[in-house]
Amino acid sequence: MNDLIAISSPLARPLHFSLLELAVLAASALVLAHALGRYRAGDRRGLFLWLLVTSYGVQMELVAFNFLHNYEHATFTVQLYGGQLPLYVTGLYGSFLYTGLALAERLRVHPVAEAFGAGLAMCALDVPFDVAGVAVGWWQWLDGDPNLAFRWLGVPVTSYAWYVIFGAGIALLGRVLWPRLERRPFALAALVALPAGSLVIVVGVLGFLPFHALAALGLDHGMIVALLLAGSALAVALGRGRPAPLDRRVAGVVLALPGTCTLVLAWAALAGALEHPALQLGAAVAALVWLALLMTRLPLRRAAAEPTAGAAPAPASASASAAASAAASESASVSESASESVAVAEVSP
Repeated sequence: MNDLIAISSPLARPLHFSLLELAVLAASALVLAHALGRYRAGDRRGLFLWLLVTSYGVQMELVAFNFLHNYEHATFTVQLYGGQLPLYVTGLYGSFLYTGLALAERLRVHPVAEAFGAGLAMCALDVPFDVAGVAVGWWQWLDGDPNLAFRWLGVPVTSYAWYVIFGAGIALLGRVLWPRLERRPFALAALVALPAGSLVIVVGVLGFLPFHALAALGLDHGMIVALLLAGSALAVALGRGRPAPLDRRVAGVVLALPGTCTLVLAWAALAGALEHPALQLGAAVAALVWLALLMTRLPLRRAAAEPTAGAAPAPASASASAAASAAASESASVSESASESVAVAEVSP
């Protein structure tokens, strides 16, 4: 049983470990409530996406443990898979990835802009977590993979590229798969979501090929990731859309998870535990600012509103009737004017 699940006292670790677990639990509950709310309202796509990203996240962790060996988690209250996988991580993917998809979807921009907007939103949701996690020991990055060598504030820049590229792939894959499933029983969609998690990995690996090609041409990883982040931000900011109202549960995830991680960073800065407190806190705050812009101001250009039923053009028959009435009215006016002229002529000397 210990190989499958191990439980330890949360009091055996610093308080911020339990704080992170509670934040992920709250975010997971909000995300699932949002997906189920959409389902009950007749929009089953949200629950399908939640199943897709959760399946992908668990599979990605298993791939990393067995083949990549590029990071190790610390021990939390509940550990799975021989002590390698903290239980909270299984909810982390759904929280970050589903929320990023929801934030981008509400912008109602072009599907390509939506895809990169989703990836960038996922990245912004992750930044406070990634920066805090390295600083306070929630996990550690290993040094064996050269793709992890270039780092910002202790975090490999490829981690940020991974969120943008894989996130865009998830958004596009969801757009491709769901139209083929929406008219079928949801049980089938749920079954498809599980293996589709593996397909996300394939799409993401293919999406990384341009990154590796640019690196082979001599561009360093930091420059490539900076260009990727800037290009994604411009695609979202300059896109044309009609944002839908923001759901409070989606906003709650931003407050619960990256907000909590930023507070942990602030605490660590006050305790003197950060190597670069201004930069580390600044990165977390900048990510929160971008998320706030996504929720309130972006995109900068608004698409024309679709005509409502009350403002629809009049049908041809109605237009013809109106024209005939106008012609009849004009003819009556002419006749009346002619009668007045004759009357005047009769009384004139």
